[in-house]
Amino acid sequence: MGGEKELIEKLGGKDPCPCGSGRRFPALLSAHRTLRRRARRLLRAATWVILVLLSGQPVFV
Repeated sequence: MGGEKELIEKLGGKDPCPCGSGRRFPALLSAHRTLRRRARRLLRAATWVILVLLSGQPVFV
């Protein structure tokens, strides 16, 4: 996450967001963080499901 810190230091409050939306960077920063967090959680859950299915063990939910 060091790259994110450098990016924040380089961009000011009125700079456009690097995502290309045209909106200002601070307005979208928390939204980008939330999306990244959700994507990580979804990836972890999908990885767990795949590992459980590949293990061949019966799964009781």
